[in-house]
Amino acid sequence: MRRAAALFFVAVAAASTAFAYRPFRTTDAAIAEPGRVEIEYGAIGVEQNGPETTLRTSDLRLDLGVADRFEFVLQGASAKREGESDSDLVDPAAFVKAIVRRGVLQRESGPSLAVQSGVLLPETIDGSRRTGLETLAIASDRFGDLTLHLDAGMAVDREEHDAQAVWGVVVEHSLTSQLRVAAEVFGETQASGSPDDSALVGAILDFPEQGIALDSGFRAGLTDGAEDWSVTVGVTIAFALPGASGR
Repeated sequence: MRRAAALFFVAVAAASTAFAYRPFRTTDAAIAEPGRVEIEYGAIGVEQNGPETTLRTSDLRLDLGVADRFEFVLQGASAKREGESDSDLVDPAAFVKAIVRRGVLQRESGPSLAVQSGVLLPETIDGSRRTGLETLAIASDRFGDLTLHLDAGMAVDREEHDAQAVWGVVVEHSLTSQLRVAAEVFGETQASGSPDDSALVGAILDFPEQGIALDSGFRAGLTDGAEDWSVTVGVTIAFALPGASGR
């Protein structure tokens, strides 16, 4: 606990610009710069599916810039169902994300293009203790005060190793230099079972000088395969590792 607190305060002290992409399920065509770390932390999330309530805590995504066009991503969360005493590890995964074309998210002209590919690691939930795979193609572009992100790809799930189509669309609108509002439509479609389609509205508040961004979002399920609704609140912190040279 003390080490975690120390890491938090070191992060705040050394932070510069945050690139929060919570609270979305999809991602953007940006990566952490070499030698920089972005910690996306979901402090609390509540999911409701019929009579069952699930509390998600320690929802963590770690983005580490390892080269000019590459970052390493590690993520996972703790989830506890109502009435159960133990928490489960859910959504653990390890990805490599690569920039294919430098664009508006890299402070250059035209669309930013990226790919993200990796392994869906085993959960501790019964029936989901196997590995899966996921690969996404990502495009981001800016139109005035609007920023658009498109994700499309394929996955092999942990449970049955079924193939899935994964897609998402995010539209962001800048209200001020610090405040962005956004909407997302996300979907997972497979040959058997109901699609997991949902829509989210959210807001991101940036504090660029401190390298911190706060976020919140409300998600509603659009199909029987999705949760009825969920809410999430979190923070992103970005900082340079000791000895890293910023750009």
